[in-house]
Amino acid sequence: MEFTDWLSIFAILSSIVSLIITFNAKKDAVNSAKNNALVMQTKQNEESLVRNPQLLKLYGINLNELEKHNITTDELLFIWSDFRQGEIYHCIEGYKSDNMLTEYRRNFLENQKVQLVFNKFIYGRLISKSNYTNTIKQYIDSL
Repeated sequence: MEFTDWLSIFAILSSIVSLIITFNAKKDAVNSAKNNALVMQTKQNEESLVRNPQLLKLYGINLNELEKHNITTDELLFIWSDFRQGEIYHCIEGYKSDNMLTEYRRNFLENQKVQLVFNKFIYGRLISKSNYTNTIKQYIDSL
């Protein structure tokens, strides 16, 4: 084989590698756009609930029920938002059980009000059951 033949083969291989890189970059860009849209929509929904806590009824949560458990809507929404942030992070990064319960998360979960809010109002209600929420539930149950 002559040098020009090798050069042609190299050019073809380089083109194939470039095509693969471009395809992966496009896929990453689409995933990033989806994740950004999800985060923005979640933020808008949470802001709507802050402005009008009566919307919690759409999730089957009665404000009297919160009051009965001495939970303010601000507390519920703050705790929910914290768990949603974790859920979004783990959805984007992939559910790896070894990093779901960071020291921050474990400290947060040791608070009895957080446990009550998670079990009574969040788990399977405001956030769907998933690897993430099941890991949290198991941790709370082990305390």
